[in-house]
Amino acid sequence: MLKEDIIEQIADAVYNLQSKENTIVKALKKNLNEVESGINNMLNAIQMGIVTASTKQRLEELEQRKSEIESAILNEEIEHPILTKEQILFWISRFKDGNIENEKYKQMLIDTFVNSVYLYDDKMVITYNFKDGTRTITLDEVENSDLVQDASPVKNGLTMRFKRECEKKSVNLIPSMI
Repeated sequence: MLKEDIIEQIADAVYNLQSKENTIVKALKKNLNEVESGINNMLNAIQMGIVTASTKQRLEELEQRKSEIESAILNEEIEHPILTKEQILFWISRFKDGNIENEKYKQMLIDTFVNSVYLYDDKMVITYNFKDGTRTITLDEVENSDLVQDASPVKNGLTMRFKRECEKKSVNLIPSMI
């Protein structure tokens, strides 16, 4: 269960992180300013009577580049929208009153945060639904953990030790999945 102050801290962190992450839009806007400055310089030259074929060609190139950059900015903002803190708070609050014993709530958590889980003989790879979202837990990590060494096995060959190690590393397995 999430508490209000924790939700607030998470929302602040997510809000601040998203503005730092989208450096593409910042770079595009800087490039746009440079192109607009070039266009203004060309217009000033034209007003001063400096008109040649190359002046006209360069102005057209700058206008074309400006259009391309504006389009790229719009596409980037559509693909990676900046959420308001209120939107983030609303989204996180969906998890506030959930009961971890409820199967539907567990499934919602898995669907929201876990993209895929791959089980191998010696490791488990979990891919999350966020940036840098892959975590590999090797059998060696599990065997060298400080968990109880003689835990009994569970269905599908996973041991309670493995399950506890996953929980220790913030990887939760739904009991019905193992």
